Amino acid sequence: MYGDDEEYARAATAVHVDLVRDYDPDVVVDSFGLLTCLTARILQVPLASVIQGNFHPASAGFLWWAGKRPAGLPSAAPVINKVATEYGAASVARCVDLLAGDLSLIVGTPETDPLPATAGVTYVGPIVWQRGNAALPDWVLALSRDTPVIWVYSGNPRYGGAPTPLDSIVVIRAAIAALGDAPVHVALTTGYQEVPAEVGTLPSNFHHAAYLPGPAMAERCDLMVHHGGHSSVMTGLSAGTPAVIIPTITERESNARRLAALGAGEIVMPVDGADGEKQIDVAEFSAKVHRVLNEPGYRRAARRVAESMRQFGGAQEAADRIERLAAGKT
Repeated sequence: MYGDDEEYARAATAVHVDLVRDYDPDVVVDSFGLLTCLTARILQVPLASVIQGNFHPASAGFLWWAGKRPAGLPSAAPVINKVATEYGAASVARCVDLLAGDLSLIVGTPETDPLPATAGVTYVGPIVWQRGNAALPDWVLALSRDTPVIWVYSGNPRYGGAPTPLDSIVVIRAAIAALGDAPVHVALTTGYQEVPAEVGTLPSNFHHAAYLPGPAMAERCDLMVHHGGHSSVMTGLSAGTPAVIIPTITERESNARRLAALGAGEIVMPVDGADGEKQIDVAEFSAKVHRVLNEPGYRRAARRVAESMRQFGGAQEAADRIERLAAGKT
């Protein structure tokens, strides 16, 4: 968007600059908002960036790049730099350089979000949240402990009328095809969205809820199946629960591959069908679900990672660090 429309980038930057200047903060806190980070530089306000490792400029990039950035990737840097220089701010080699704050807080650990020691970041561990009075509904609590409980989180199944790269309906379809009427309980959540009508009637062993409290459900279930979002990965690992991931975009693939490398789950890659819909090998997915459920090594690995996460301070540590930056103490 920014790289294609210089006037939009200029106008949007002006709005950000006016807003931050009028508010006059001691520190700007942002999570990969490009123009917010640029504005902090323009106004010379300390920036605390709260990001996952992949979005820090010192990252080696997504795992399928194998540490080597491909040549010829499109970049919005020329447009961003043109706008930045109009405000007297320094140019950047890549837009991602703007995301490195005066304080860079990584919402993961060196295992889940590896960065070189020279990156100068602060790991705060996962920041996962649920309401203080959050409780699982009675129907979840009533599920028999003698039958495995699989939590299928698809995220938003559809983002528009036509298929889009972000759609996660493939996760729902895979779960129905592989787990429908199997000897498991399936709790299906869709991120406050309804199940698309095209899915039809859910199998008898499926229970749908638009939302369930994440940390509580991750602790209750025996396996998570999801689209690979960083928060979903962190929620599962924090609870010591293994996962089978169907990543729907490239960032999610990177998260999934890291989880699999930790031994805490498996990944099933979708492919684009002729109709633009993502498809997976249902037999592969089914086999990996049963493998992760039945081989204790996956849960042991997830629990080991969960234990290692406890040495990090999470949201409270992040808040303390930001307050110190605002007070000029870091």
